[in-house]
Amino acid sequence: MLCAIFRAAALCAAGRTLLPPGYYWARELGALGHEVRLMPAQYVKAYIKGNKHDAADAEAICESVQRPTMRFVPVKRQSNRRRHCCIVAASSWCVSGALAPFGRRLDLPSGV
Repeated sequence: MLCAIFRAAALCAAGRTLLPPGYYWARELGALGHEVRLMPAQYVKAYIKGNKHDAADAEAICESVQRPTMRFVPVKRQSNRRRHCCIVAASSWCVSGALAPFGRRLDLPSGV
C-alpha cells in the first residue's frame, strides 16, 4: 500500500530513520525514482518536540531531512547485505573454532 501511495505521488525526497526496515524501504522508494535520505535515529531525536509518538517522530524526520548539516547514510544495496551476512558467518565460525579447545561450542543457525 505504501508503494502505491509513492507511485502516485510526484517525485520527492523521502526521509527515514535507520531502523531495521529502513534499507528495504529506501531501495523500494529509490526504485520508484524518489530521493531517499536515511538518518541515524540519534540524529533525529534532537528534533522531537514534546512526548515521543508517531506524529512527533514524523515531524522530527521532516525537520531533520531539510537541515543542510544533517549527515545522511548511503543506501546499502542487497549485495552489500549478503556480503555482510557472509562476514558475520565467517567470524562466527572463527569464534566457534577458537572456543573448541576449551570444550565450548557455538551453535550456529542452520544454513549459515
